[in-house]
Amino acid sequence: PFVTQEVQDKAAQSGSWKFSTDIEVAGRIFNEKVFYLVEKDLIRIYAYDITERIETERRISELELTYKTLFESATDSILIISVDEEPGRIISANPAAASIHGFLLPDFLKLNINDIDRQTQTGLSFEDRVNQLRASGRQNFEVQHFRKDGSIVPFEVVATIIEVAGKRYLLSIERDISSRKRAEEEIQLQYRFIESLAAASPDIVYVYDIDQDKYVYANQNMADSYGYSVERLKAEGHKLMALSL
Repeated sequence: PFVTQEVQDKAAQSGSWKFSTDIEVAGRIFNEKVFYLVEKDLIRIYAYDITERIETERRISELELTYKTLFESATDSILIISVDEEPGRIISANPAAASIHGFLLPDFLKLNINDIDRQTQTGLSFEDRVNQLRASGRQNFEVQHFRKDGSIVPFEVVATIIEVAGKRYLLSIERDISSRKRAEEEIQLQYRFIESLAAASPDIVYVYDIDQDKYVYANQNMADSYGYSVERLKAEGHKLMALSL
């Protein structure tokens, strides 16, 4: 059944004819290579069991799809940055990274990390960061990046060096901490406001954390009453509390 008239015609021109196909037999998958030898009017078939290879390829395909889905759906910024060729070039990034920085993804992938990293423009070079990562293996740190409009966004970063096909890349997972920074600034403003009220008060104001056994705040009236400086109250406040309790 393999030797149709078309096969015979092609075989007559070339002296031989062959084709390859995959078939399933009893739950196993085989790759068949079929050869037709004209001079012997003979069909020769070689069958190779490729079940494990097909299963491995299927699993790899599923893993690739899983990682691609996780990469593209992550809300954190994920950057893969070249280390060896064109150091600092952003070779891959997820949609969130481009969006947070105010770019469309194709435009974002044209950038070098030096274009957006404020630290590399104020002293710490990309090479310095790579050397630190090579020494430590992994680092957690904070950076500030420029958005497309020139505004600054703070990130908390987990970074490491990875190697693929003999080439090194910096993998950077970055979380936008703008909201947290604004909250911290608001707390600091409130603290300074309360501190200014306490400093202006004619009464003695002293705050001590009993649970953590440490000084929190003392106004100048407190220092004057004890004949200490505010700095000494900060250093020896636990002694005063021991006398007071």
